[in-house]
Amino acid sequence: MAKALSQDELKALVQTEMRQSLGYSSSRLSQARQKAEYYYLGLAVGDLSPPEVDGRSSVVSTDVRDTIESMLPQLMLTFCGGDSIVEFEPQNPDDEARAKAATEYINYLFFKKNNGHKIAYVWMKDALLQKNGIVKVWWDTRFEEAKEEYKGLNQIELAQILDDPEIEVIAQQAYPDEDDAKQRQQAVEQINLQISQQMQQGACK
Repeated sequence: MAKALSQDELKALVQTEMRQSLGYSSSRLSQARQKAEYYYLGLAVGDLSPPEVDGRSSVVSTDVRDTIESMLPQLMLTFCGGDSIVEFEPQNPDDEARAKAATEYINYLFFKKNNGHKIAYVWMKDALLQKNGIVKVWWDTRFEEAKEEYKGLNQIELAQILDDPEIEVIAQQAYPDEDDAKQRQQAVEQINLQISQQMQQGACK
């Protein structure tokens, strides 16, 4: 059984971790990252700067960039080449439906909701170039509301909105459909005309 840390031991441990983390942007590793970026961009700076000789070329080979770019497609194919980046396996026969639903949901979140291909590409490229690829992951609990207004809906379209559990109808107002009323009036006039013609034809006989 592990011994519980005292408050002073915990503070000392946290301070040590904080001091080490501060070196991320100022240590030799940071200098190596900057150097790798110069190599990737083909910049004639630092140890790549040409000697001060008249007529000396300042062209820098882009071997680092060519190597990284040639590795990325294979890495993307390995990790994101299929339709599923993760798959849940059922532990019991009754878990098959839930495992399938979890698999589809997580893959939807990664590929569709969060543009997972782009995240994975940047993540792997950072790892190859900067020696560390870091991705921040968190659960967003924010609740966003959007107000929308619809006009000219028929009964079917209105019923679809009312049946949607994610939509709250604040107010609704019914008003006559001018096009429908016009069509009804034309239909009534057409029927009256036909009746009038039939009556005239009957009187002539």
